[in-house]
Amino acid sequence: MKIRHIERLSDGSLPTVVWPGGYPMYYVGKEVYLEPYGTEYFIVCPDCANSAIRKKDSELVLVEGEINWENPSLCCDLCNRRIPSAYADEDIDE
Repeated sequence: MKIRHIERLSDGSLPTVVWPGGYPMYYVGKEVYLEPYGTEYFIVCPDCANSAIRKKDSELVLVEGEINWENPSLCCDLCNRRIPSAYADEDIDE
């Protein structure tokens, strides 16, 4: 499920989960400077996404949000932290 319009929380930050349900989110971003030559998309955890929107000169543009339904090994391309999944087995080697 792609989430094209993401409403920010009252403090201006991006959500880490989708309500109702509390399903874990991640974001898809692209780097601005690559645009004339093609687009490379990145999987971005909520912490890195929030860090990017706080920086005025960030090279990262968030394209959409998504729910990690069942991928137990999905990791952020920026910080390499695992993004929790809604239904996958959480007992994996990290």
